[in-house]
Amino acid sequence: MTEHRGFQSAGAYRSASGFTLVELMITLLVAFILLALALPSFREMSIRMKVTSNTNNLMIAINLARSEAAKRGIPVALIANTGTGAAAWGNSGWYVQASNLDTASPPNVVFTGGSAYEVRAFGPLDPNYNVTSNATTTACTGACTSAGQIVFDSSGSLAGANEVDLNVCRPDGNMAQENHIIVQQSGVATSYRGTAGSPAPSC
Repeated sequence: MTEHRGFQSAGAYRSASGFTLVELMITLLVAFILLALALPSFREMSIRMKVTSNTNNLMIAINLARSEAAKRGIPVALIANTGTGAAAWGNSGWYVQASNLDTASPPNVVFTGGSAYEVRAFGPLDPNYNVTSNATTTACTGACTSAGQIVFDSSGSLAGANEVDLNVCRPDGNMAQENHIIVQQSGVATSYRGTAGSPAPSC
């Protein structure tokens, strides 16, 4: 019985050998172009996600301080780790702390009770992100709202007559995409997109 061996065409051999060097270079070039076009979008998405996360954490802390003040019937503060006098809250985070009696001048209160009075700590943030605040000291009995300290009284309202503004900043300083939080004198906090016109220090 005669065995017949078939012959493959030159084109079949060429396709079986895979990509040519030129085809491979063109494929890599297209991939690099697509990657270069996509990188800015990925970076913007990452920035927005971090700003949103920082805003949400700050809103959680504000609402926690307010609810704890009303629940405990005593002043509770949200305090920046950078200190009570710092308008630039920075990126070191913040914490919620209940007040304790100021034995030197009762019935005033202070926020020096240490970890026993700490409700919850937040942060720190990514080093490229930060928060600023316009909170200023106002006349009140006991511990007051100040640049780095937002105090809620036993009713859940701000311990002071003025609202508080905070800017949640981006590393690129794009004010239109930064977030602005307003804490009304009633204690209610609302966040908005954009910090243009915010009374808090610019980022």
